Amino acid sequence: MLHQLIDISVRTYLKCVVGFIPEGVALCTLIDWCTIADTQVIDYLSTWNTLEKKVFILAMVPQRICWMGVAKNFSPEARQAVLRKAKELVEFFVHLCKEAVQSMESHAKEPIVDPMIN
Repeated sequence: MLHQLIDISVRTYLKCVVGFIPEGVALCTLIDWCTIADTQVIDYLSTWNTLEKKVFILAMVPQRICWMGVAKNFSPEARQAVLRKAKELVEFFVHLCKEAVQSMESHAKEPIVDPMIN
């Protein structure tokens, strides 16, 4: 589920700020594409602690959970940490998308100035 949440969030953010989502590209590459606009996504992900980074790695390759049987070994505390991080992730991307929309709105209200016209 976390994989899909990250995927939807990144794709929505890219569509808002870049207006384009490359097809057939892995999620890790889409995350790199976010740097076209700014480094907020990468900066946010780099602040995750060790447990959160392990969860992120598993989320990026969810097949590993099935192969390794990791999910059944998650403690209740680890499960709660994943749920908290998922909520935080949604809030982060909602904030980024709101910022992108506000930026577009502010640009739409400003007159377009053609540098070729005096």
